Amino acid sequence: MNIDDLLSEPLAPVADNGFSAQVMTQIRRQEQRQLILLGITAAFVATVACLLLPVTALTELLNGIVITLATSLEVGVAAVVILATWLFDRQFFHFWN
Repeated sequence: MNIDDLLSEPLAPVADNGFSAQVMTQIRRQEQRQLILLGITAAFVATVACLLLPVTALTELLNGIVITLATSLEVGVAAVVILATWLFDRQFFHFWN
């Protein structure tokens, strides 16, 4: 028999016996554990950062950055372009179709 003939024939069905469902359940549990671990790690790092960093200096720095960004024309134009792109992607502008 030719190899092309062998490869062109469909394979016989294989009994799953719930194996795929078990594997998917294990994958979901592992992903859930990873998300929980990530959340715990982020909370721990944020707590340590709040305890070790000087809060006053950090808030003054963030206030200066926020005020600079809020009054920047370039950031405003970029925000409008991003919003328009997002609305266009979501087909919000029906009259252009």
